[in-house]
Amino acid sequence: MIARCPGCNVPLTRDKAGENVCPACGDPLESQRTPRPPRAIGNDSEDNVPIELPNTTRRRVVRVSFYILRWVLLVLYVCVVLSLFCIGLALRGIFGHESQGILGLGSHAIAMVLIVACQAVFLLTAGTVNLCKPIRGWRLCFPLVCAAFMMTMLVAGLWLAVGELLRWHKADWFVRAFWVAVAWNWVFWLVMFAIFISKSSRYDAVRRLTTSIICGSLLELLVSIPAHLIVSRRGGCFAGMHTGLGIIAGILVLLWAFGPGIILLFLRDAYVKESRKRFIGAVRRNVRNSG
Repeated sequence: MIARCPGCNVPLTRDKAGENVCPACGDPLESQRTPRPPRAIGNDSEDNVPIELPNTTRRRVVRVSFYILRWVLLVLYVCVVLSLFCIGLALRGIFGHESQGILGLGSHAIAMVLIVACQAVFLLTAGTVNLCKPIRGWRLCFPLVCAAFMMTMLVAGLWLAVGELLRWHKADWFVRAFWVAVAWNWVFWLVMFAIFISKSSRYDAVRRLTTSIICGSLLELLVSIPAHLIVSRRGGCFAGMHTGLGIIAGILVLLWAFGPGIILLFLRDAYVKESRKRFIGAVRRNVRNSG
């Protein structure tokens, strides 16, 4: 008679230690584990190693730490975004028109609404339920457009920073080449991202796009910041303007990508549960077909 797991009714297998292990649950059953002799306290032999926490306790600690971490990151992200918004309003009150003052929301509020709307479209159109299902059809279009647009902003900022570093920004061909590069770059990233996430699930697709945008923004900042430090020492009224635009583009895209990245941390538990159910269902179907 084949031994089965009492929790999920899946046939048990044996690991290297000879213990019965459930392939779905992954842990040896408590009733099947070989009892270990108690260790003597104060024994200085080589076998006296520190007692480790049980596997379930470690998982509980990691789960609680992960739960606290994502809320801390969310609060910090909101504080950083609100701080930048308030700094923008203060600068507008100092350098802007006196009639608008520091309470003049205007373009700042519109920009904030557009950024949040773009983040919502990027996440919600991909789907926040049935996260293990492949992303297809119209759900694939909006995340691709948003991700390609963000990568295009990074390439535009990088182009401006490198152009000023190499003293190409004053040439006529540089401006024409800039707009051509921006247009073709958007098409390039659309095709590349479509191939990159074509066979991915909804959760994996958004995770891959978000990771690519964060890595791209960090690489763009690694080029723009040293270029700005070099160019700003040359002197002149407009020295460092293009490299400064490159730094602003990298920071804006990085802050934009952190929003979906934090939301993915909250969706991770649902994705793990759903993928575990799919795995258990696949194992049961295989057992049923083989029997």
